Amino acid sequence: MQVYPGDPPVSVSRVKHVANGDPFTLTAISMGSHTGTHIDAPAHFFPAGSTVDDLPLDTVFGDAYVAELGPVVEITPEHLRAAAVPTGVQRLLLKTGADSTLSPEAAAAIVASGIKLVGIEGQSVDTVSEGRYSAHRTLLGSGVLVVENLDLSAVPQGYYVLVCLPIKLVGLDGAPARTVLIGVS
Repeated sequence: MQVYPGDPPVSVSRVKHVANGDPFTLTAISMGSHTGTHIDAPAHFFPAGSTVDDLPLDTVFGDAYVAELGPVVEITPEHLRAAAVPTGVQRLLLKTGADSTLSPEAAAAIVASGIKLVGIEGQSVDTVSEGRYSAHRTLLGSGVLVVENLDLSAVPQGYYVLVCLPIKLVGLDGAPARTVLIGVS
């Protein structure tokens, strides 16, 4: 799993194993809450923001649109317009095939369009060096959930049913999520 620079590394260790004569196998896992494909809750940037256990299931599960933008470093409003995202989309997944980020203007355009969840293939919607986290603050501050580290490499542009279920850990700012797309006909 990808780990954001500076986040805790993933650690997996066997505590018990049937091959060693134990009655069962048990594994300990340690990692940051934003490891691999994960969802950011508003509490990631806002102290009074909702946490992953408070996220509405109707936002993380439902119709979604995958927009293929091509390889871009920073997604701008022009990229979103060129993708011709249909109106009324509530869950938008941005396929770039790269570690792309969102410009502050693209984040504002997503909020203005009424989207409730945006997902990207990159490790962060913000450029690491920017340091202000404008896209995160704009999106999460407006109630738009963020999913990062998606793998859309085998997914063509179009409509799907998104199932993005974060691990329900009380009080967390984010959590790894098993995220799948189901094709619709």
